[in-house]
Amino acid sequence: MFRVYRSIATVFVFLIFSVGAVTLGTVVNLIIELIVRNKDKKQQILRYLVKKSFQFIVRICSIFSVFKVKFRNIDLLEQKHGYVIISNHPTLADYLILYSRLNNSTTVMVADKLNRTFMRKIICNMGYVSNNIDAEKITTILSDSDNILIFPEGTRTRNSKYLKFHRGAVNFSIRNQMPIIPIFIKCSEPTFLSDKFFNWKAPETTPVFSISVGNVIDYRNLINTNDPTSIQIRKLNNYLEKLYNREIQSAEETVPPSKHD
Repeated sequence: MFRVYRSIATVFVFLIFSVGAVTLGTVVNLIIELIVRNKDKKQQILRYLVKKSFQFIVRICSIFSVFKVKFRNIDLLEQKHGYVIISNHPTLADYLILYSRLNNSTTVMVADKLNRTFMRKIICNMGYVSNNIDAEKITTILSDSDNILIFPEGTRTRNSKYLKFHRGAVNFSIRNQMPIIPIFIKCSEPTFLSDKFFNWKAPETTPVFSISVGNVIDYRNLINTNDPTSIQIRKLNNYLEKLYNREIQSAEETVPPSKHD
């Protein structure tokens, strides 16, 4: 019976999210464009509104047991500036959950296909960057105080047993001398929101996201900075892949399902 209730709640939350996304991406964005002329101020207002909207969604998901989130060391993100933040990407809810806790100075690298939807204007006004942009161009967009959030897998995790990273994140980190903050995401229901954003049939148990912020990684302490840049990038990328595969596998037994018996 509780599963039926959560299925209904899932539909309810999905409708709220959909209406909110369309409203923010069109009406709210248009109003702010007409009222606010300053580009930076416009960006901060939109980022604030999106963050608060995501906080609301995460909150009602928890209240209605659509999913729950357990954070560890997440407050550290609010104090950091000038970092490359990376995360694995097991579900479609990852960005929503993470952005609800990131500070407003964080730029997000988004899939290029989103720039071909009705969201393209708000994505532009929020200062987000496409995942097909050159690292050199990103540098001109970011200020010295900005963080950037990148999912180095380039897409959602296809094989949780072995994560494979593209080199864009480490390339950007090394070329801009920015330390890396790793975030590890594990979901107690591996198939939850892994393929499509909406599935009215809720899992048997309430999915629990475990989101942990790791220690800052300064590549200068891990690799020989006298090596050619291409070798530094390869070595750092290999290190991160091993780190994530070790951490994600060790978390297999530490994310218990949420039951209501």
